[in-house]
Amino acid sequence: RGLTARDRGDWQEAIKQYTETIKIDPKYTWAYINRGYAYGRLGDYSKTIADFNQAIKLDPNYADAYNNRAEAYAKQRNYKEATQDARKARELGNGEALQYLSENKLIQD
Repeated sequence: RGLTARDRGDWQEAIKQYTETIKIDPKYTWAYINRGYAYGRLGDYSKTIADFNQAIKLDPNYADAYNNRAEAYAKQRNYKEATQDARKARELGNGEALQYLSENKLIQD
């Protein structure tokens, strides 16, 4: 149901459905990833980051979670954290955020 709501662009309903999924299975990484994405589509980057933090806690080698969190940090103009996450994502196999930060001269050490 969360995926269906997401596909319709109904972000509030998607968040509701993913929250229900998390209540049933609090270790389901994909629910946090998808809910975090939905929060991001609504511009709530603090909740986005919190969900990606939980996904990373559950699966510390999940490159897309670092990549997505890097993007959320960048939206908040927190380029130092974004850079760290983007580098970790690249180390794990996803270099999209690092490429974006590099192309836009946003990398900070």
